[in-house]
Amino acid sequence: LIGHDVSELLPELTLAQKWDLTATELARNVHTHPTMSEALQECFHGLIGHMINF
Repeated sequence: LIGHDVSELLPELTLAQKWDLTATELARNVHTHPTMSEALQECFHGLIGHMINF
């Protein structure tokens, strides 16, 4: 990954890959506000069909 604030996204994505977490498990994780990780939470909710801020 390359881009602004990508270092904020890497820890969660790395854990997701290492532990084979599902989108549901990731969506249920706590995401602080306001942060870029909150955008990941929205993506995970979208993957399971339950977008929050659409």
